[in-house]
Amino acid sequence: MPVDTAAEARMVVAGRVADPTTQEVTPAELEALRPLLDALDLLPRPETPDEAEAESGPDTTNPVKEPIANPAKEPAAVRDECGTRNGYQQHVQLGEEACEDCKAANRIYAYAWYQRNRANRRELAPCGTEAAYQRHRRRREECRECKDANARAGREKRARQSARRARDRATA
Repeated sequence: MPVDTAAEARMVVAGRVADPTTQEVTPAELEALRPLLDALDLLPRPETPDEAEAESGPDTTNPVKEPIANPAKEPAAVRDECGTRNGYQQHVQLGEEACEDCKAANRIYAYAWYQRNRANRRELAPCGTEAAYQRHRRRREECRECKDANARAGREKRARQSARRARDRATA
């Protein structure tokens, strides 16, 4: 099936993998999805010797730092479940570096999970509320409307506490 854009490929991958009953990708399905995954850049590309020689120094075009390999992890052992989500989890539980097929299956699972669950995200609180003020603080943003709303909510909370204490003192 020809896929013209990455967006179409993502939809095809999500549609083929998002079966909530299995939540796994078999090695056969992984092979069938390889062309789509290549189009999405979800699988690591093997480096050819020519590409390795052409690299003269560190890659400065990619601002994302590559993870440092953990020397304590052992090389991956190939098992019957390799190429599935369960196989990936076995590698992790045993402290091994996961094989490429298992990593690819985990990426597919994570993408399908995201596609299934992104509709369940909560809507952001509008500006002028306490929740929006907290969001602005986390993001280090300034919003006068939210700051005023937070101050107003704080005053109301202190007034309620004061009234409760006065009521408790009167009944005691």
